[in-house]
Amino acid sequence: MKLDDKDMDILSLLKKNAKSTTQQISRILNIPITTVHNRIKKLESSGIIEKYTVVLNQRKLGRKVSARLALRVTKLADQYKICNKVLNLEAVEKVYQITGDYDIIASVRVSDIEELHSLIMTQLRTMPEIQNTSTTIVLKEFRK
Repeated sequence: MKLDDKDMDILSLLKKNAKSTTQQISRILNIPITTVHNRIKKLESSGIIEKYTVVLNQRKLGRKVSARLALRVTKLADQYKICNKVLNLEAVEKVYQITGDYDIIASVRVSDIEELHSLIMTQLRTMPEIQNTSTTIVLKEFRK
């Protein structure tokens, strides 16, 4: 599907606030409500818009520590299975299969350093497929 400027403008507004109504988008972009509605339906059916979601304030939920965990796995390990196993851990938000010195990066959120330590020592390092870990604490996060 080829996107034009109107499609991109609609997507831009929805990225900022997925709760925007077709009426609000219509008013801001100065295009008819039916056009906005039809274009959003087309963007959804083509898979460009996959879902609408909520961004939680993790700090207000008590999950104040964000970290990236680099994991090196054994040579014979099935990385796909390990990625899914790690993704199922409660503190893990995202998992990336990567190239380089490590095989997997896990993005995690925990309440404090003690919980991070426990995650690494009792949940990750006890997995026989995980050979080595390296932890990076996020000091500040910047978003678009």
